Amino acid sequence: MERKADLRALYDYRVGVQNGDAADPDREQALRRTAIDTFVEGQAVCIDGSS
Repeated sequence: MERKADLRALYDYRVGVQNGDAADPDREQALRRTAIDTFVEGQAVCIDGSS
């Protein structure tokens, strides 16, 4: 369930910023990279599993 946690962390960050928390571009970039990497790994597992 690490995937959900990675995506949830990015979501929580964005909601926090919309609600007035201070933006941290470096943190957002790191969260986005982690979420993207996690998504790509999940797609690779799906593709590998269907081969």
